[in-house]
Amino acid sequence: MKQDYHVLNPLPSLFTSHLAETKDKEMNLYQRRLETGRSVQIQKVLPIALVLALFWFVLANLRLTGNFSIVGVWVSLLLGLMLIIRLGIRAGEAELNKYWELFKNLADPAFICEATGKIILSNPAFQRLENPGEEIQTLLSVFAEFPESALRNVSEKKISEALEVKKSSSERDIPYLLSLTPLETESRKVLIAGVAHNLSHQITQRNKIQSAYEELRAVHLQLEELNDDLEDKVAERTATLEEAYSRLEEQNKSLQELDQLKSDFVSMVSHELRNPLNNLGGGLELMLARTRRRVKDKNTLGLMQNEVRRLTRFVESILDVSAIEAGSLKLDIAPLSLDLVFEHITQYWGASENVDRIKVELQPGLPKVRAAKDALESILLHLVDNALKYAPDGSVIVSVKQQKRQVIIDVRDFGPGIPEEKRSLLFGRFQRLDVKDSQSVYGYGLGLYLSQRMLEQMDSTLTFEAPSDGGARFSFKLKVAKNE
Repeated sequence: MKQDYHVLNPLPSLFTSHLAETKDKEMNLYQRRLETGRSVQIQKVLPIALVLALFWFVLANLRLTGNFSIVGVWVSLLLGLMLIIRLGIRAGEAELNKYWELFKNLADPAFICEATGKIILSNPAFQRLENPGEEIQTLLSVFAEFPESALRNVSEKKISEALEVKKSSSERDIPYLLSLTPLETESRKVLIAGVAHNLSHQITQRNKIQSAYEELRAVHLQLEELNDDLEDKVAERTATLEEAYSRLEEQNKSLQELDQLKSDFVSMVSHELRNPLNNLGGGLELMLARTRRRVKDKNTLGLMQNEVRRLTRFVESILDVSAIEAGSLKLDIAPLSLDLVFEHITQYWGASENVDRIKVELQPGLPKVRAAKDALESILLHLVDNALKYAPDGSVIVSVKQQKRQVIIDVRDFGPGIPEEKRSLLFGRFQRLDVKDSQSVYGYGLGLYLSQRMLEQMDSTLTFEAPSDGGARFSFKLKVAKNE
């Protein structure tokens, strides 16, 4: 059987040679396999066809001549019986081939031997345990110090057994786990089937785990020592921190008092500035109302009026911030007509040199919303003013439309947009995109902060969106007033 196995298993050499074949030779081989397959199919069908032909011949002879050929019937029955036997044999061969392929393709070395250890059958993995060309005769020639008593126990007691053995090599001994199982043939002869599993990887892993465990134990002891030292240092540092904490509390109290003084001072100064600025604004309006005035003088007075308005808005923003921080900012929220709001605010924008850039898109028939008029106008002024400053070119679109029980207000510009790293700071106090632009772009970083705080009192929130085509969009929603 050993020699038959080597004849039937020329896969290594054939596989190597097939890889070197050209494409034409591979096609020829494929065609020959197809022809072989057809030949096998013909061999399966031909005996059946022969039996059927003989049976029909007997029936046809009986019908045509009236003579019943007992010999033909017996021959047909005999051939049919032989055909059934042949099909059974072929089915058994096919099943046996399946087991043989499974045995042959096992990754672990596998073999069948006699009770004496003589190898009867082995798979390619087992043959590779020795040098190429050397045929393995017995288990003793493969595994060093193999206990022959194990074979006798399996053969005589007919029980499975597993044992560790070593395969000697030029470099080192390789450990294997050898599993032996008894097989009884039809002639009552006991053979032994075995599978050898290489334990090198498991042993290496076990040694690594053991080494890691020893290292971990050493680290654990070191950590215990460090923990003792740490507890002493923590106790020492705790006392120091408690002392530092008490000092920080005193400093924090002092800083809070200073912050309150600062807020009070800013609020006082802002209050003191409001009246003079209002007086200046009123005087400038009267001077600009006179018709008999040179164009140069009117331009100068207009510039002064714009600066007074800017300072007035800044003072009002400071006062609003102070009120928010003190928790005293109360908005007069009531049903409000958006048409009236935009009618008033467009008059303010009309005095701006950028009036042609502002486009207002109001949906017809808008309902009243719950909002505070002065606060809403301030929010719109801040948003449009920011858009005009940071997007010096292009239009600024103010869009107002109803969506179910809400009115959505968008302020959209087409400028360079807001860098992603700056977006988290948008709604903070005194936050600007770039402090270096303070000479060319007026502002103090309070507009978005105030707008967000005011909208929160109107049950809304200001959101930012970066459109795909550039620029920036700020949006907020206002609730539709009841009975609308």
